Parts: sequence; C-alpha cells; structure tokens
Amino acid sequence: MNASKQEVVVVGGGFVGCLAAIMLAKLGIHVNVIEAKTITPAPSTDPRGIALNYASCELLKQLTLWPELSKKSMPIKTVHVSAKRAFSKVRFHAEDRGLEYLACVIEGTHLLNVLNEHAKQHEYIQWHQPETVQAIEYSDNHIKTTLKSGKHLSSHLLLAADGQHSTSRQLLGIQTSNKTTEHALLTNVTLDQSHQHIAYERFTPEGTIALLPLTSDQCKLVITGSEPQINHWQHLSEESFLQTLQQTFGAFAGKFIAISKRIHYPLTELTVAQQARSRAILLGNAAHALHPIAAQGLNLAIRDLTVLRDLIKTSMSTQQDIGRDELLASYERQIKMTQTKIMKLTKLLSKMRGGFINRSALALVANCPILKSAIETQALGI
Repeated sequence: MNASKQEVVVVGGGFVGCLAAIMLAKLGIHVNVIEAKTITPAPSTDPRGIALNYASCELLKQLTLWPELSKKSMPIKTVHVSAKRAFSKVRFHAEDRGLEYLACVIEGTHLLNVLNEHAKQHEYIQWHQPETVQAIEYSDNHIKTTLKSGKHLSSHLLLAADGQHSTSRQLLGIQTSNKTTEHALLTNVTLDQSHQHIAYERFTPEGTIALLPLTSDQCKLVITGSEPQINHWQHLSEESFLQTLQQTFGAFAGKFIAISKRIHYPLTELTVAQQARSRAILLGNAAHALHPIAAQGLNLAIRDLTVLRDLIKTSMSTQQDIGRDELLASYERQIKMTQTKIMKLTKLLSKMRGGFINRSALALVANCPILKSAIETQALGI
C-alpha cells in the first residue's frame, strides 16, 4: 500500500477535528473534514478562555501554530488551591519545574479561528460544509461515509470528533453512558489588581470556584455546584453576586469589581463502551466528557491525538494500512492508561468539598512532595 495515498475522514470541524486534520495532513495524509456549520474565520470577540496545559502548548508550538495563538494567550505560572475553613494551601509553581509556565489560557474563539484558518489553507485538507453524515458502511479495506448531499467519501480511517451528541457514534452503534452530575456558571470577572499569572481553585461546602487569568486584570470564573445553587448564583444582582463571591472566595486574588454575562449549563459526564471500532475512532467529547474542575477535557483529547499521530506515523514508515485493527487496538490500549488516571483525578477533585476529610486531604497534598508532584505531572501532561 502506498502510504501517501491513504485518506482519513474527520467528522467535526471544532477544536479536536481541526487539530486532528492538521496533524495528519502534516504527515502527508489526505483529509476530508465534514462540518455541519459553515465556518468563516472572524476576529475573536469572545473573551472566555480555554486552559491548555504545558504539553498541549508544546504540541501547538511543534505544529507552528503558536506564533498566532500566543497573541491572545495568558500564561499560568502558579496554581493556588485552597478550601474554605482550611489552613493548608497547595501551590504549584512553574519555576519549581524549570518551566516558563504550567498552562496557558487562550480565548476560545481565537483558538478555533486559528485552527480553522490553518486547516482551510492546507493542500491536503478538503472541507465539506455545511454537511452531515447520513450513513457509514464498510467496503473491503475502506470505510465509506455517505453525506446528506448524497456524496460518498471512501477512506482508510474515520475520526468522529462531532461532539457529545455525536451522530457518527450513533451510526457506528457504540453505546454511551451519560450522567449529569452538577451544574456550572461561567462568567468573566474583573479584578482591582493584576492576577500575577495565578490560577485559583477554591473548594467550598457547596462546590468549587475556579479563576483562570484572561487579561491583565480579568479572569474566567467557573462556579460548580448543584442546580439550585447555580440557579441562585445566576439570579443574584451583580452587586450581590460580587459580594457573595468575595465572601466565599476570600481575598486571595484581590477585590472583584465587575462581571460579564453569566452562562449556566449542566455538567454531563460521558463514557463510551469503546473508543475504536473497525476503521473508526471517537475523539474529544464524542469519546469522553469530563467535569471541568481540572480543565483536562481538551487536553486529554490532545493527548489522545498525539498517541494516534505517532502510531500512524510508524505505520506509514512501514507502508502499513493506517486503519487496520492492530493499530486501533494499540491506540485504545495506550490511551486508556492515561485516561483512567486523568478521569480518577478529575472525579476525586469534583467530589471535594470544604469538609474535614477534604481539608485533611488538602493538608496531605501540601505536605507530601511526592503526591504533589504526581498530581502536577498528570495535570501538565508530561
């Protein structure tokens, strides 16, 4: 088989789909991207941020995407973890690891714009939009994707990155488990001083409060808790919201002086029976959806993509079929090791509250360098 003739179909033109297309195109693989919406890159107007850990940022640098992305990114150099009524605090510092930063926060719209622009310009990537998948069939050594327009795309591998409600996953017959655990409120909060490149995680008896630096004096605020609790936050006046936030969070970051529009949404954990099946792989939220507390959702998807890229690169060097069962089995085996660790960490953190046991757990981490380093390594993705 001529490796240069191998083709991949990517369903979904979001963060994960675009990144998958770019990574494979750089290997010389021809990629067809199917996107339900017509995407036209436009100047970013959305200040909300996405936290990319150190490993994810390094990958984007390797792909030569960083010069453009860095224009609207904010490095996190310290992570400050605390619990209400707890004396112990846990701090993770980039300089302790000899790193410039632990993570970077990038405006979501800017990230997608840059990925779209690069994916649309690459000669090996062809877009089909607005288009949706109507059927998936197997034929000899290929997988055939039929689009709503009636067009047929034949490829060696299909990557389903079409989100939590993936149509591709349904057509592939892969079973899922969905569970709404908590609810979240998202907004941007302005401080009376610089955040000093510090991200905060605050555990309270009701839930968690996270602050991610966006601009010099603005942070992304995420509050999680039960639906009634988040409804309460949602309907407070701005003045009452700021006062309650200050009382609950404390003065670590300074004074909160303004907030943007508040967005309330449910948090759904999703797992699937299998992430690879007969020339098809689920990626991103089509494969797993995590609680946002550790900001690992997109970072985990990028880890998965790195594993897939390396396996495909090895297959191409030996002129092997990139959609063969052995490669898919190896992929699923490798990603599950990392996913299990990240999911356990995320679940543990999501259940932490301000009670005695969790205050004790925080003290343990603060005073146990080995445990602290293990947690930090998983979060960094290194």
